[in-house]
Amino acid sequence: MGSARGELWRRCQSPMTYTRSVAMLVVVCTASLSCIRLAFAAPDEELLGKSKGYPMGARANWYTDDAVRVGSYTNLDKLFPNQFHVLPKAENPSTLHKVTAEPSLQYRFGGRLNTIDDYLAHQR
Repeated sequence: MGSARGELWRRCQSPMTYTRSVAMLVVVCTASLSCIRLAFAAPDEELLGKSKGYPMGARANWYTDDAVRVGSYTNLDKLFPNQFHVLPKAENPSTLHKVTAEPSLQYRFGGRLNTIDDYLAHQR
């Protein structure tokens, strides 16, 4: 029994096992960090109050409460009256014509060409 333990201990001390252990540790750490990044991803529509019509918060929670964030940003002029310049309705508004095709917007980051869809996917 004692020699079997000694053999197991000797095999665990070999360089190949050490390399595998370090590799496994790197994999576990990388996976953990990936999960943390997902935990800080942007909340989904329901968390932002879509089913409730994006309610407006109060001065105390408009920035910290995800359930009222969209409605609060939309109504900052009501949350903080006299602190924002609200433009009056134009007497003769300009007509904006719809384009036949949306422009292809691209940007370079991390050595690759990205689109707006890539940007939005990275923000979630």
